[in-house]
Amino acid sequence: MSRAVSRRLDLRIPADHPIFEVPDGERGRIAREWMERGRSQASIETRLQSIEQILLGLDSLRHFQGELKQEGPRFSEPSGLNVKRLEADILQIFG
Repeated sequence: MSRAVSRRLDLRIPADHPIFEVPDGERGRIAREWMERGRSQASIETRLQSIEQILLGLDSLRHFQGELKQEGPRFSEPSGLNVKRLEADILQIFG
């Protein structure tokens, strides 16, 4: 098996950073784990922001539908779109 090519990254961090509480022989491995977790968390946060925008859009749509229903039956959901079902599915999946 060939080993993946690696590159070195030199960082300057404060002397009181928690990584310095990790024993010398473990710091590189732990720092890589922390960096990977941070990358993963950033990805999750980006996806959550997208979901929040979708939910805000659904809330706006529901508000808009409520206003139109008060004015009269001019508005109907697009064919095949059940907003309440979509919102319930999103909430079930993502809590």
